[in-house]
Parts: sequence; C-alpha cells; structure tokens
Amino acid sequence: MKKLDIIRNYYEPKLREDLPDFRTLGWESREAQFDRFRILTENVELNGHRILDVGCGLGNLLEHLKAIHETPDYTGVDILEHMVERARAKYPEYNFLHLDIFAENSFAEGDFHTIYSSGIFNINMGNNHDFLKDAIKLFLALAEKYVVFNLLHHNSPDRDETYYYFHPEEVVKMIEDINNNKLKSIKIIEHYLQNDFTVILEKK
Repeated sequence: MKKLDIIRNYYEPKLREDLPDFRTLGWESREAQFDRFRILTENVELNGHRILDVGCGLGNLLEHLKAIHETPDYTGVDILEHMVERARAKYPEYNFLHLDIFAENSFAEGDFHTIYSSGIFNINMGNNHDFLKDAIKLFLALAEKYVVFNLLHHNSPDRDETYYYFHPEEVVKMIEDINNNKLKSIKIIEHYLQNDFTVILEKK
C-alpha cells in the first residue's frame, strides 16, 4: 500500500466534526499532544523566527504558540487536503499548504529557522527507518538553525503494530551517519511521556 493511502486510511475516518482534534490526530489526550509542543518551545527560541510545521494536521502547534504568546513566522504543510482545509478555516491569517514536502518540495535551502514535525513518523509505513533518514536530510537542508521532531519510544508499554517505535541510540547513530559536519549538537529528550522522545538538532 502506498504511503498516502496508509495515511488516508488512518486519519480520514477520524476527520469528523464531533471528535476533538487530539482524537482526530491519534493522540491519547490533548495534554499529551501539547506536552510534545511544550518540549519544542522550552528548548528552542521561536519568537519572531520562521518555522515550518511538517505534518501540521489541524494547526494545533500554532494554537499552542499563540496561547503562550509566541509569534513566529509560521507555515504549516500537510499531505492531507482535508486537514489543511480545517486548519485554514481556524487560522485564515496563517499560511497552510496542502503539500507532500517529500515528493514536491518547493522551499529553498535555509528557508526556515526551525523545522518541526510531530507525529509523522508514528504510523508503521513498512519503511520507517528510510523515511526518517530521508526526512532528516531534507529538514537539515531547509533549516537554518534547528530541526526538531518526536518519535515513539521502543520502551512504550502500550505497543501496537499500527505504529512504529524507535530506539533513541539508533536514531542518534543514523543522524551521525548522515551528518556532514553541519550539526553543533544532537539532543535527545525522554521521560516527559512514557511512549515518546524528542530529537533536537542544532546546526552550526
């Protein structure tokens, strides 16, 4: 099954007006969803900087940023058109694009201060390691300063074959193997949720 079909089959049945956003996006709770955003904003200065939210979903990262009075130059992209339509309806003054950035990237190198992605590596695609590796390469090219993303932890107590789980040590090794001396630091943050960890890459 193609990547887009897998994603559609997972999300589109949940795109109902009667479901809260966190349920539509497959998170266990609103608090858990926003804990992931908190890790980003506690570790990266975003105010006034240009940020690209890859897999923006319904625009909930922007909701979090506005709630804590951060005012970045925000762009969100998502592969699912219905997600983007709903995000635009909520935040018409912001830039949301219906785009598969991995197939038709229209941005230039260094276009954004920070690239952020939450949840796009969670669904088991059958090739998650290769997908993550290719994504990191693209994100490092597009980011001027930071690349931040989260992954499901292999120590998760509630594993499900629908999802894919990563070892933090293997992810660090992957990054070291593809890094061409662009990075100042690789930071792994764990233990804020029992099934999740965040990777923060800072460029030189």
